[in-house]
Amino acid sequence: GLGDEATSAFAVAIRCVNELLGMKCVAAPLDWIAVVLYNTRDKTDTPGAFDNMVTLSGLDFASPQLIQRLEALASDDDFPFGHADVEVPLRDVFW
Repeated sequence: GLGDEATSAFAVAIRCVNELLGMKCVAAPLDWIAVVLYNTRDKTDTPGAFDNMVTLSGLDFASPQLIQRLEALASDDDFPFGHADVEVPLRDVFW
């Protein structure tokens, strides 16, 4: 479950996002959503991208494919984007 000690905070967060996406698919399929990871070592390779942020999904509709992608990412022991070498304050996201 979500309280298992072996479950990482990242995996719990991804499960929460997947729950939200699942609800959006059914209850509000025309709502636009985006999935952004914060405090990563890497950043999205697009003009204007912020350091320490990876965009997994730009604005789009919730879909089963996105849910499957996130589930695979949560179950991957080797986080492909890395963690930031220094703590990046959340206030920097909202400048």
